[in-house]
Amino acid sequence: MNKHSYRVLVADDEESLRGIIKEVLTDGGYEVECATNGKEALEMVKTKSFQVVISDIRMPELNGIELLEKIKAYNSEIQVVIMTSHGSLDTAIKAIRLGAYDYLTKPFEDLDVITTVINRTVEKLRLEMEVKRLVDELKHRNEEVEALYDCTSQLTTTLDIDEILSKATTHLARLSPNSQVIYFTNDVEKFVLTGKKSEGWKEGKIEDLRFELKGAKSVANYFKLIDSDTELKKRMGLSSGSQQSLLVPLTTGENTPGVFAIIKEGEWSLQDRALVTQYIGNLITQYEKAELHEQVTALAIRDGLTGLFNHRYFQNTLQTELERSKRFKNKLSLILFDIDHFKKYNDANGHPMGDYLLKEVGEIISSMLRKIDVAARYGGEEFVIIAMETERQGAKILADRIREKIASYPFQKRESQPDKIVSISVGVAEFPTDGDTKAKLIEAADKVLYKAKKGGRNRVELAGS
Repeated sequence: MNKHSYRVLVADDEESLRGIIKEVLTDGGYEVECATNGKEALEMVKTKSFQVVISDIRMPELNGIELLEKIKAYNSEIQVVIMTSHGSLDTAIKAIRLGAYDYLTKPFEDLDVITTVINRTVEKLRLEMEVKRLVDELKHRNEEVEALYDCTSQLTTTLDIDEILSKATTHLARLSPNSQVIYFTNDVEKFVLTGKKSEGWKEGKIEDLRFELKGAKSVANYFKLIDSDTELKKRMGLSSGSQQSLLVPLTTGENTPGVFAIIKEGEWSLQDRALVTQYIGNLITQYEKAELHEQVTALAIRDGLTGLFNHRYFQNTLQTELERSKRFKNKLSLILFDIDHFKKYNDANGHPMGDYLLKEVGEIISSMLRKIDVAARYGGEEFVIIAMETERQGAKILADRIREKIASYPFQKRESQPDKIVSISVGVAEFPTDGDTKAKLIEAADKVLYKAKKGGRNRVELAGS
């Protein structure tokens, strides 16, 4: 990869930051120019040739999102990397959905991350340009290359991993004529292989294809235990005949989340294998991008300190679950609590110790919930749990267990608290008995939480009791 053939435009209204990025990328072998605002950057894009634009979210004239949209409208092949702060991840997600390739988070923990992201962006450009070159050269003579380009383009329209894999089985069947494709993934919960079939799956069709792993610790190892092509087809319910199988692992970094099994009539040509290999390379790029999207999405709904869900996610989820409970006539309970005398703890021990206490409380809550329950940081030292399909008495049992666990837990500096323990006061309300709307249910739980505090703290109070 000749970096000097790739030109980068840096758009940011902060002169010092522009200078740092330009110096880092110039040292990395790139040709770099700078713009002081979004409007200037757009004019430079239209008058000069740039392959990559690095843009800050907040700029005068045009902000980063507006600049992204105008660049993509002008030339969709230009790759845009957005710079944002830790508190603006929602904006970064929006930018990716609008076509940004990646994002950088300010302040930079390590300047090397700038070069790493741009190298990755340029590598994506290189791969796309190579595919496009092949299509341009052979579009009238090579239908297979055209199919490869088309399939790769379709992959980039989604960041949903399941949808990417479903598309991939169809694409691989298209790129390998007269073939049938299944993608096998390791289902950790059931420890079985589950199949995702292409539309062309005909002979030996199995509605719910499952293979026992039989001692294999990974998907790849499972197929290694099958010592012949004939045995593989037998286990898939296929006749031997002239069919030949090709096993293609989906490998990202050190992980192999799955394997594509392609069953083809006739022999595999070198060209067939080359097309599949090229497609898998493009698939891996989009798969990794989708994984990054999932990670960013998770950050947007989690509280950064405790790891629990944040207030906004709780509000949205509670509304959804209340509607579901109403539809299926199920009970649901809300457990609302806060840490007693938390201000005293902060005043006595300092805010860093207070943050550490909140983090430990969050870990205790997470360890004691069922998988169907949802726990969130409500705000400050307040926490909330949505106990699914649970009446208030059952929720009280859970609340008391958490209260007792916290009261007995050896938190650092707990001797600074009254009674030398960290305790919580808890209010429990039931839907629809204590409140038939989200606002009424939260209000009912909040009232009995206040009652628990007035009643001496370190206790659980039920609405309606």
